Amino acid sequence: MRLSRKIIPGLHSYSLGRLAESLGIKIENRHRAFGDAEATAKIFDILTKRDTTGVIVKALKRNSGETILPPNLPKDEFDKLPAKPGVYYFLDAHGQVIYVGKAINIKKRISGHFTGEAREWNRSNIRNEIHHITYELTGNELIALLLESQEIRRLWPKYNLAQKYKTEEWGIFAYEDRSGYLRFAINQVSRGARPLISFTSKGDAWNFMWGKIKSFDLCPKLCGLQMAKGPCLNYQAGSCSGACTELEKANDYNERAQSSVDSFFDNGDTLAIVGKGRKRDEQSIVLVEKGNYLGYGFVDKNESIADFESAKNFVSFTKEQRAGQNLINSWLLNPRENELITFDKKPQTQFSRNRN
Repeated sequence: MRLSRKIIPGLHSYSLGRLAESLGIKIENRHRAFGDAEATAKIFDILTKRDTTGVIVKALKRNSGETILPPNLPKDEFDKLPAKPGVYYFLDAHGQVIYVGKAINIKKRISGHFTGEAREWNRSNIRNEIHHITYELTGNELIALLLESQEIRRLWPKYNLAQKYKTEEWGIFAYEDRSGYLRFAINQVSRGARPLISFTSKGDAWNFMWGKIKSFDLCPKLCGLQMAKGPCLNYQAGSCSGACTELEKANDYNERAQSSVDSFFDNGDTLAIVGKGRKRDEQSIVLVEKGNYLGYGFVDKNESIADFESAKNFVSFTKEQRAGQNLINSWLLNPRENELITFDKKPQTQFSRNRN
């Protein structure tokens, strides 16, 4: 199909049936393996005879990309894709967005969609529906994550099924058991549930809770991370005071557990997450106010961020705060190359029985 578009331009359709018909080739046993293969061979024979500019030879070069690209995607569009972080959009013949993705390296990521190893893409009709690719640079991975999530919910592309119908969200919940001990549980967040804090993956929630266990000498079993009968493994190793066997008084244990709840919001202060921008003289900024994600923007590197109110001038506020909040919570576990600027502290929050 790609070769036919270049060697015989101007046809209304390049499907096997229409292409064979335009070239005067009759397909015997249509949609049967032998009939379609025979027609394809005859079409290719005609292409080799009409190829006066070496299109086929160029396509056979290892680095040409012709062998992996979708049939309707112009190669020059693919060649112009940047090797930079951002969000990309696959468009159909009518200019409608059918898929949104994010990447640290846009060109490499898109190329990976079309290699032989990308089986789910090769089986999908999306290859034949891709006519154009557009993109928006973000400067870094965090902004790409936020923009991708925001765009999927704004456009609802038909091939973003995973995020369209199922947004993974894991939360940490607290409750008091019959013996009066403050316990934690990590579960997927169902509609209407109100976790103390939520993340984009179960692993992030577990890592966060393990950090609190170490910082506040909590019991892994009462934190929902160990399910063994009897005392927890930490108690056997000497690093748990025995709340899991009721050797430690509930009031003593709950004091530390409550302190850990208050600390949940230490990473949710009013702050700015500053990262690389789309250009050398630019930096990105993500704003979080009292633990709540507000939005992101870009600012000149020479611009000073004196206070939170002035930082707001550089940010576009978003309505998709819940999805962005989970991404921020997960990102703050490992900020990587980003710089954190804290403006003030969030007031501590007292746990109550009806909290969740």
